[in-house]
Amino acid sequence: MQLLVLALLLRWLLFCRAQLFPNFNDNGVRLLSYGIGVLALLWLSAAVGRAVHFWAGVPYTVHGLFHSVIYQAALTMTWSTIALLTMVLATRRALRVMWFVGAALLGVVVFKLFLVDLTGIGTVARIISFVGVGLLMLVIGYFSPLPPRQAREAPA
Repeated sequence: MQLLVLALLLRWLLFCRAQLFPNFNDNGVRLLSYGIGVLALLWLSAAVGRAVHFWAGVPYTVHGLFHSVIYQAALTMTWSTIALLTMVLATRRALRVMWFVGAALLGVVVFKLFLVDLTGIGTVARIISFVGVGLLMLVIGYFSPLPPRQAREAPA
């Protein structure tokens, strides 16, 4: 149901942009789309938490999930995959801003790796998350170079 609400918000945003406000300021639409993206990321993180709760028996509380090695590894891999998909899509569509959003998410993942995941070196889940993020970063580097800047029109 929550995913349906997010999809309806995105559809409404596209409808408002095209039909209701053809001259609507793009900054407002961009801000709304970033908000929907953040909500989608939070929803997906909660869905990963529910899956870890169901499959691994981790308590579905903030404390239980934060201290769960399995949840932290799953969250790291999920966010890295989202960053990969965002950056590849941005490269294919030549959208620099979207590419930088994916790069920022990847930066958050690396920051999380060193602050949260590194606290308990030695577990298999943490090793898998470090190796997985490293492999995904190699894939990003190969498939998703920074899109070129848009050529500006020369003044006449």
